[in-house]
Amino acid sequence: MARIAFTSGFYTSQSPNADCEVAVNWYPEQIESGVGQSAMALYPTPGLGLYATLPGMLSVPTCFHFAGRRFFIGQDLYNQYLFEVVNTQFVTNFGKLGVANGPSSFAANNANQLMVCSSGLLFLFQLNINTLTQIDTTSGTVVIGPVAQISFSDGFFIALIANSQTIQVSSLLNGSATGWSPLNFTIVSVFPDQVLSMLVDHREVWFWGSKQTIPYFDAGAPIFPYLPVPGGFIEQGIIAPQSPVKLDNSVMWIGGDERGAGVAWRANGYLPTRISTHAIENQWQNYPTMADAIGYSFQYLGHSCAHWYFPTANKSWRYDVATGLWHEPASGIGGLQAHLSACHMFDGVQHLVGDRASGNIYIMSNAYLTDNGKPIQRIRRGPPVSSEQEFMFLNQFQLYIESGLGPQPPLTDTEGNPRGPEFYFRMSKDGGHTWTDPVVMDGGQAGEFARRLLVRRMGRARSVIFEVSTTDPFPARIVDAYLDAPGMEKQRRLPLKLAQMQ
Repeated sequence: MARIAFTSGFYTSQSPNADCEVAVNWYPEQIESGVGQSAMALYPTPGLGLYATLPGMLSVPTCFHFAGRRFFIGQDLYNQYLFEVVNTQFVTNFGKLGVANGPSSFAANNANQLMVCSSGLLFLFQLNINTLTQIDTTSGTVVIGPVAQISFSDGFFIALIANSQTIQVSSLLNGSATGWSPLNFTIVSVFPDQVLSMLVDHREVWFWGSKQTIPYFDAGAPIFPYLPVPGGFIEQGIIAPQSPVKLDNSVMWIGGDERGAGVAWRANGYLPTRISTHAIENQWQNYPTMADAIGYSFQYLGHSCAHWYFPTANKSWRYDVATGLWHEPASGIGGLQAHLSACHMFDGVQHLVGDRASGNIYIMSNAYLTDNGKPIQRIRRGPPVSSEQEFMFLNQFQLYIESGLGPQPPLTDTEGNPRGPEFYFRMSKDGGHTWTDPVVMDGGQAGEFARRLLVRRMGRARSVIFEVSTTDPFPARIVDAYLDAPGMEKQRRLPLKLAQMQ
């Protein structure tokens, strides 16, 4: 049997005949030894287990971990609220913030002050006495306008004034009403557009316009301490103001300029480097809007991932720095929807995410094999297999998984008989336009480690695409795939090829 390329990421090209790979709720991991069974394996994305619920909330758009405390913004039909979750049994609502569906952000300093930006309003939460106070953003005598975003660097709170080029800073370690002066501001004038987004990374404050970007550094200047970084001007702007994330000692965002939009960029110093693919960009261009994309980043099992959620399109995507590949985290079965997570925090022990469609907060971990009890549909569609468009006789397909990992007690069929986890196999012989009816492959009950997953006598084709999927709750790990088709060259691992040459 010949090895076929099957364990990779998402890549559905404009023409599915060229490539129509799908990786839903599976992510590729390179076998770093170089001499494993395969060069890359597919592992299941983490599931979600309920941690806490914010009473009466319809979503949890923003979260923040500071000084060992877990803060969340919950949102109902009309307003946003500030919550703290001490543990699953103790949830506190500290009060109403701005109106629902507006942008929100957190920042904190080392003077027991937590700043909360919500729908243009600014609030100070005093951590040592647990009081929430609104800062005046309407009269121009304190903060000089509605705030689009709040951040912190070098002892200063930094406020991005909405719909403007204006940036205002607080006095040192003082975010209270007495710590803001309408004189402590600057106008970002190196580009003519409004400043749409802001992010602090490596003590530099990045400001994005629609066409250009400029980072500022703390120069210790009077009145406003920050100045543009010499040589830091970037000829690439942003289309999604909530998309920037910090990851892998860099900054990533979904960009745009006067030439177009919809490319994911990574800053290599001050040089934007494209990390999206034509396949991902084609997906995004077909969305009703890309401007609403919301980003967060996380690191799990050595994989540093940027996660982007597109609310209007109801889709989510992840970019894995370790492999440079993309995969699609999703919820639901059949009509796949965006992943449930809207925000993320790591509290030093566990990964917590807020639900985009309820007041739930989840633990994201491989310990959970469902999304809060609901099945996770995992789909892998491989690249086209062809022998220079000559007819191939498809004698046998083998999906090589880590079998024998069925749960205890075992799963049961409709008649109550024990069964192993099931994979559904389909194939397309016309470039992914039509598909055969699914064939069930048994993944083996607990302990059946030698079980093979085979499909035989599949006819002939000039080109064929294989797809497998599962919804059963078990660690669905795909090692490789093989095809018995006379005339196909057996694909050996690179180390074995090199050994033959010596």
